Amino acid sequence: MENFDLDEDQIRHIQIKKYVRQHRWQPEYFTMDSISRMLLPFFVQQDEQKLTLHKIPQDLAASVTRTQFKNFLEASEFMTTFPSTDSRFFGRRSSIAMWRKASIASILSAHSEIGDTPKQTATEEQMVKYGDEYELNVIRENKDMVAQNLDIFRPLLFLAPDSSVRKFCIWISNIPVYQVAIVSCLVPSVAMAAIMDKTIITEFVQIAFLVVFLLDVAIHIIADGLIMLPKSYLRHVWNTANLCILLSQVFVLVALDGAKRDSWLRVLRVLRVMGITTYIPGMQSLLADLFYGLSKVINAIMINVLVFVPFAVYGSYLFSGRFAMCNDDGVASMHQCSGQFLSDDEDTMNILLPRVWQNPYQYSYDNFGKALLHLFENASGEGWKIVSLFSAMSIQPTKHLQPKFNWSAGAYWYSVYYVVFMFVASLCVIQLFIGVFLEIFKQRSGIDILTNTQRQFRDLQQQLALIKPSPYVERPLNTIRAFCFDLSIDRRDRFSKFMTTVLVANIEVIIKILGLGLRKWMSVKWNIYDATVTFFVKKSTEPMFEVEVIYNILLVATAFRLAQRNEALDILFRAAKYATEVEHLRV
Repeated sequence: MENFDLDEDQIRHIQIKKYVRQHRWQPEYFTMDSISRMLLPFFVQQDEQKLTLHKIPQDLAASVTRTQFKNFLEASEFMTTFPSTDSRFFGRRSSIAMWRKASIASILSAHSEIGDTPKQTATEEQMVKYGDEYELNVIRENKDMVAQNLDIFRPLLFLAPDSSVRKFCIWISNIPVYQVAIVSCLVPSVAMAAIMDKTIITEFVQIAFLVVFLLDVAIHIIADGLIMLPKSYLRHVWNTANLCILLSQVFVLVALDGAKRDSWLRVLRVLRVMGITTYIPGMQSLLADLFYGLSKVINAIMINVLVFVPFAVYGSYLFSGRFAMCNDDGVASMHQCSGQFLSDDEDTMNILLPRVWQNPYQYSYDNFGKALLHLFENASGEGWKIVSLFSAMSIQPTKHLQPKFNWSAGAYWYSVYYVVFMFVASLCVIQLFIGVFLEIFKQRSGIDILTNTQRQFRDLQQQLALIKPSPYVERPLNTIRAFCFDLSIDRRDRFSKFMTTVLVANIEVIIKILGLGLRKWMSVKWNIYDATVTFFVKKSTEPMFEVEVIYNILLVATAFRLAQRNEALDILFRAAKYATEVEHLRV
């Protein structure tokens, strides 16, 4: 897809527009959706409960609500913190603070200024450049006010925002160890459902996993809210899918029985793997990229359909029923393919076999579906069979005649059909389909709006981020250890060449450990590789572990140790390693 990249001048123009757009402020408004408007009265009614004062006479207690008492305290704090002034700045803040003193229900009601202010479009918004201290302070005040008034929305109807239970759920859901533990439960659960058969032990383990996942959902609902808050649990697509899968498992466990129940449970348990996307941001971004480019993928599929369908229809017209033949080569047509014949194959030599007229191949053009499937196998390259080409070149002009390959016959012109299809479908359409996916990832990652120099600089940054300084080790004072240290760090002396030829005499590992120390020795991956390969080579030579295939593989693995001595091979291995790690970071 390099030929479709933008010109560098166009890329710089896009970068400037993106920079200006990102560094200009756009007004933000707090709006409520239909769900928030519907459930708002319930939260307001809970917030307007009367204060209960114990052990105080009723004549001395005022009949006030919790909201009124809270507003009274906030007004007192504001008056002591911000004295009134005639300046422009404090006058503006005073108006914002007086706005805060109003009832929360009126601020977030259906007729309030904030709740009904629609979002302006990008062309209608009055852009305000950052840097004006006055405007920045106003923005901060507005955001603080919105965050404060969002406290009225409870995570659940019966749970207050400052509840100790909610604080505990927020704390435990943000612990990395907790997230790792949930993923550690997901992986064996999916593996057991996909591999193991049903037993009493595995069934109890799966039910225990189901309880753990339901508790995890409950913790996230209490911490983030069910559906009211902006980051509520059900406002995330993957969370909703995960909850539906778990509730479906509970329904199947209770309502169904027998083989139908086991099959449904196995399918639903395998679908639990979707829950991993909730805890791994990389998978979320990958799936988001796929959904982002879904329209382009559909366009690529339509192009494939426009290419495959005409070839499938024309192939059915040319080769429908033409690949069938008799298992007796001496027969000329289908009408003669009857009775028995004496086989001349090596496996069935001199055995009478019945004559059968049928298609001996696993592919055919007998109908549109089979033709389309065969063409798709050929276009992918995995199912391409050269026999199919020669089968088309062996058909006879008339149906029900025995196919025979002959270069002088006119059937060799049918090869043009395969050549044209493989050129159009395999080289153009399939590669275009793959290029669409690559272009989607480039757009989402921002690579498509980078010049070649910027891409090279970005790749260099990623490679430099992978470089780790090797630990410095001082030369030991002990004579023996100092001698071993000199042998270990010098890769071009006679001892290194000698060790290359006598790898079987396994004293190199001991010398390096004595010379460098265990920590320095383990920091080099080649040393660990040497010790591992040598250990298994020794084990494979024992009588109780005599496996010829494993022994041969280990001998080949031993030869890779020569790359440490050869500078060119060492650079090649390091370049391959860095390229793999950089590609992993891009994904």
